[in-house]
Amino acid sequence: MYTVLIERLAHRLKNFRDLERLVQTVVRFLSEGAVEVRNQAKYAVLTMQSVCGTQRELDGIFLKSRLNENQMEKVRKVLASEDFESLSNYANTRYGASMRASPLGGARHT
Repeated sequence: MYTVLIERLAHRLKNFRDLERLVQTVVRFLSEGAVEVRNQAKYAVLTMQSVCGTQRELDGIFLKSRLNENQMEKVRKVLASEDFESLSNYANTRYGASMRASPLGGARHT
């Protein structure tokens, strides 16, 4: 949902009244235990980068959100990778990979 919100706000993102909470929540999800949640958070950060006009605007959003140094380091790693493909790959999720290996994934209904 956060990614959809970021896409819909697009050029109005920097004027969004709850921007600080939005960014802090998305960045906090980068440390979650579930790989699906982390991947969606990475996708949301990369979406923020794509909707911002310039790197300066993106940096301003992160500054305005008052992220600590540890959080900024995680954001920098995501932005450096810019790997949309691996994040959207269903096979990288717990359900995509485990169902193919599971006896239920290959079972035929008769």
